Amino acid sequence: ANTATAQQPVKAKMRIDVAENDENVYVFAELPGIAKEDVSVTMSEERVLTISGTKRKLYDDTLKVVRGERGYGEFSRQISVESEIEADKISATFRDGVLTVTLPKPEPVRPKTVNINIQ
Repeated sequence: ANTATAQQPVKAKMRIDVAENDENVYVFAELPGIAKEDVSVTMSEERVLTISGTKRKLYDDTLKVVRGERGYGEFSRQISVESEIEADKISATFRDGVLTVTLPKPEPVRPKTVNINIQ
């Protein structure tokens, strides 16, 4: 006997890590089963990084789902970045289902030393 029951669709989720060093802040987002073309990354003037997109089903609606654990559909995640960032130098790569966003910190302002001519 088939004891499976119909299940509600599972919403797509995104797990992230945020790390930093002296030069950059890094955001690593797990996006398995999602095409690069279905992902969008934006940065607001308030330093809020938004990663959003769509995870598509691997099958059409003619199939009866017996067990549904994979999430799909629209997803979005906002990450507040505490550090000052050079927004025009932000870059992102997508490999093996992991999105890596690199947010460069500005170079520290070094005190300028001026030689003074002694008369």
